[in-house]
Amino acid sequence: MGRPLVKGTTFVEFEWLVASSGYVWANAHPVVDMQISEREARFLTSGFTMAWRATYPLREAPSLFRILADLKATEKTIAAFATEHGPLTAGDHLMMSDKSRRRRGERLGLWQQEIFDMSEAVYVWDRLKEKSPEIERRFFLDESIAGVKTLRYRPHRRPHSGVTISPQFVEDPRPV
Repeated sequence: MGRPLVKGTTFVEFEWLVASSGYVWANAHPVVDMQISEREARFLTSGFTMAWRATYPLREAPSLFRILADLKATEKTIAAFATEHGPLTAGDHLMMSDKSRRRRGERLGLWQQEIFDMSEAVYVWDRLKEKSPEIERRFFLDESIAGVKTLRYRPHRRPHSGVTISPQFVEDPRPV
């Protein structure tokens, strides 16, 4: 959904659609492989709407990631955030609890996890900018891959996953 800002450039402006009527929480059953799950959960949904407004997060709210990171993971604050900035994804297929209508929506657990992840990423980023030695010990594995020293991000809740940070993005600790 992006388009070049200036002809001949590769920078694009990111456009995100937000339901004009806002977002609300509802009990619903996820639909997976055309089957309605018996398990009910809380989902953020726009209901059935044909009215959308375009937002441009990179221009309008370049620090949106910090706003998300600071968000309290409650239904009320998440719904207010989504109403202003939009949902995280296109949403899952749902059947409303009264079985009368299908919708799309996002699980409360997804929002809570994304808020936690962004909060941790912002915390780590800020500490790295401060050159905090504690942060490297706590969140990174110092390893060598193919003879190149790298730092591998190690989130707290998923110790076996990680993102490798390429050497060109890490300041060389050796004196010049």
